[in-house]
Amino acid sequence: TAITVDSSTATTIDISWTSPSSSNSIDGYFIFQENSYVGFASTESYTLTSSVYVSVNIITLDNKGNTSGISEGIYITKT
Repeated sequence: TAITVDSSTATTIDISWTSPSSSNSIDGYFIFQENSYVGFASTESYTLTSSVYVSVNIITLDNKGNTSGISEGIYITKT
């Protein structure tokens, strides 16, 4: 799951990603910021709260309760 930055403000970062291929439908995504769980997204986008920098990882949840391995993270630096 490759994470991309769509936009940012002084206090938020909008990210998105492509849904991984799966034989089961996807129920959502667990979002981790700085290795801590921060929320759940039912679509392929999420708004993080951060003013300077952040590392982000995602775990996918399918409709059978299975989870993927943690995604390759990205480190976002705001200037």
